[in-house]
Amino acid sequence: MSGNADTLLHNSDCLDEDTKRQIYADIYDDSEWLTGVVENLLYVTRLNDGRLKLNLTDQLADEVIAEAVSHLCRKSSEHTITVQCEDLLLVRMDAQLIIQVLVNLI
Repeated sequence: MSGNADTLLHNSDCLDEDTKRQIYADIYDDSEWLTGVVENLLYVTRLNDGRLKLNLTDQLADEVIAEAVSHLCRKSSEHTITVQCEDLLLVRMDAQLIIQVLVNLI
């Protein structure tokens, strides 16, 4: 992120508009990722300190997985993700937390 910003600061006159736009997009994506990392660390800290309560409900596993995959597909079209869920599996979980975990893992 800092390398891209440095490139724009010191070489902006030498770059065409498409290259600049791509560098700006990369900086934005990296900052979003970094924000997510910080939020995850804060979330885990609150969970470990007992300041955060889990919202446990019964959820269909395939629906939660599909939601996580849909978040990823919106961010990147470079990869194809295929999910196969053969059985209906009802799981007691905090769906939002599990979605975030799956997004982080994938």
